[in-house]
Amino acid sequence: MSAIERLSLADLTNLAVEAPDTPMHQGALGLLEGATLVDREGRVRIERIRTHIEGRLERVPQLRRVLYQTGPFQGRPLWVDDPGFRIENHVLLARLPTPGGEAAALEFAEGMMSSLMDRTRPLWELWFLDGYGHGRVGVFLKLHHVFADGQAVLNIISLLFDLEPGHGEVVPVHWSASPAPSDRALVFDNAARKARLAVRLARQLAHPIVLARASAASARGLWEALKEGFGAPHTSLNRPIGSRRRVGVIRLSLAEVKALAHSAEAKVNDVFLDLIAGGLREVLLARGAAVDEISIRASMAVSLHSARDGAMVGNHVGSMIVPLPIGEVDVRARLASIAEATSRAKAKQRGAVPQTFMALLALSGLTRFFIRRQHLVNVLVTNLAGPPFPLYIAGARLEDAIPIPPIAGNVTASFAALSYDGRLDVSVHADLDSWPDLDVLMRGMGATWRQLQSGSAVPAEQGLTALSA
Repeated sequence: MSAIERLSLADLTNLAVEAPDTPMHQGALGLLEGATLVDREGRVRIERIRTHIEGRLERVPQLRRVLYQTGPFQGRPLWVDDPGFRIENHVLLARLPTPGGEAAALEFAEGMMSSLMDRTRPLWELWFLDGYGHGRVGVFLKLHHVFADGQAVLNIISLLFDLEPGHGEVVPVHWSASPAPSDRALVFDNAARKARLAVRLARQLAHPIVLARASAASARGLWEALKEGFGAPHTSLNRPIGSRRRVGVIRLSLAEVKALAHSAEAKVNDVFLDLIAGGLREVLLARGAAVDEISIRASMAVSLHSARDGAMVGNHVGSMIVPLPIGEVDVRARLASIAEATSRAKAKQRGAVPQTFMALLALSGLTRFFIRRQHLVNVLVTNLAGPPFPLYIAGARLEDAIPIPPIAGNVTASFAALSYDGRLDVSVHADLDSWPDLDVLMRGMGATWRQLQSGSAVPAEQGLTALSA
C-alpha cells in the first residue's frame, strides 16, 4: 500500500454517528446449500472455508486494512494495512440453537446488528451458521458503513463469491502488511492536500458565474429536500433508539413485481415504497394514531457511484426525501402518487447535498445531537440491485440474501430491498424497544402486496388474516 488513503467526509459522518446505541455497520443474512460445506459428521468445514476466502482477499485488499487515527497537523484518519491480520478473526463459525431454521438465523442477525465492531481490526466479519437444518448453512456478513455503502457491499460479495459452482481453489498468496506512513509523511501529505484544495477553490473563484450557478443549484437542491422534510409528521416512528434490534423479511418474485410496476407505469422502487406505506399505515392505525391525509417522509438512499470512478468500495451514496401518503386507502392510487413523488424528487433534489450537510455536522461535532432530535424524515429506505444469477461460495449456492441496513438517531426503522437471482427480498431493521408490533408491519406489507396484485382498493387492515409471509 503506497498511496495514503484518507477517509472521506461521508466516512467521517458514519464514525461521528456511531455510539453503543447506534452501531453503524451493515448486515446481510444469507442461506447456502450445505452439501459442499459440511463434513461427514455434518459439521461446517470452517478451515476449508477460511482458506477459500483468504485466497480471494487479493481481489479486495481493503479487507486487510484498519483505521489509523492521525495526530495534530496530520489530516484526516486513513486506512493502513493491519500487521496483525488473521483470517480466523473475520471468517467465523457459530451454532444456532435448536431447532435452527430462519427464526434462529434472524435472531442471530439481530444480536450481531446490536453490537459494536472492534475498530482495532479490519471492520468486517463473515459468520457461517451451523445448525440451520434442512441441509442448509446460514451465512451472515457484517461490514462497517465507514468501509462501504450498500452498493459497495454487493461489490465485495461479488468478488469474494464465485459465479459458478465448479470453482477453482485459489491458494492464498503470502501477504505482508505495508508499514503505516510516517508522521512526517502524513504532515506533508496533509499540507499538499490543503494546497490542492486551495488551488481548486482559487480556480472556482476565478469563474464567479459558474461558481454562483453551482452554489445556487446546491442551495435549490437542499431547499427542495428540506421543504419535503418540513412536512414530516410527528409520530411514534421517531424516538431515540436503543441498542437492541429486530429484523423482518418478506420475499417476492422479482418478475411479478416488475410486471405489476410496468402495468401501473411505475418502477420496482415505487412498488417497494408502496409496500412500506401500507405496512406503516397498519402500524399507526394499530397504535391508535390518526392517518388521514398523513404522508410519512422516507429518506431514500441514492447511489452516487460513477461508472468512471471505478470505485468498488467506499461510500458514494446520497439521499432524497420522498413522501409516502399513508392516508390514501387505495393501494393503486397510492402507488401512482408515490411514483409521481419519486420522479419529482429525482428532478428537483440533489442526492449529494444532504450528505454534504451531514458531513458539516460531523466536522462541527453536532451529528448525534441533530439526528436524535430531527423531524425531517420518519424512516430510512434503500433499494439494491443484486446479480440476476446465483452466486457460490466454496461450491455452495447462495439461495437467499436479506439486506440489513443500519438505523440511527431517532429513526426507528430502516427498510431495504434486494433483488437477487429472480427474487426481491424486502426487509426491515428496527429498534426492538420501539417495535414490539413488528408483526403488524410485516402483515400490512404482505396484505398490501396481495391487494396490488388483485387490483383491490380494500384497506389493508381488512385483509390481514390471509397473510402467509
